[in-house]
Amino acid sequence: MRLQRRSTPPVLAAAVAVVLAHPAAVRAAGPADQATIHDLEAKRQQAMLAADQEALRSLLADDLTYTHASGVEDTKASFLGAISSGKKYLAIDRTEEHIRVYGTVAVVTGRVSIHTQWAPAAPSTAKLLFTDVWTRQADGRWQMVAWQSTRQPEVAAAPSPRPSP
Repeated sequence: MRLQRRSTPPVLAAAVAVVLAHPAAVRAAGPADQATIHDLEAKRQQAMLAADQEALRSLLADDLTYTHASGVEDTKASFLGAISSGKKYLAIDRTEEHIRVYGTVAVVTGRVSIHTQWAPAAPSTAKLLFTDVWTRQADGRWQMVAWQSTRQPEVAAAPSPRPSP
């Protein structure tokens, strides 16, 4: 019985070559990348609280998709426009944060309480679960490309103990 040597399928070989040729694809993400994203998240929150348009312009990617828990979707331009026309972020309390970095992409998930006010309406607070995505741009800077949030489920109160019969 004669065994034949099989060749690697051309598509698989091409895929492996592309991955190996792209250093970011094989670079292991380390604690430094996670610390960088954590710091950028803090800067973004401070910029939102201060309505700092310049800082937000540099932190947010031009193709940003920002989906609020209400289902309203903003672009970078409409998000910045809302902040400049009266939406105020009064407090942002991130109670849980998990950062995972995959080469040139970072995914941040967690829980946050956001206190906002749309003039002239009364302030409101939303407790949210969120997913936030950052990408490393060609020039090495990280920018946020997506935000998606949903309201945290209400925790049902434990029933009162029933008196014994």
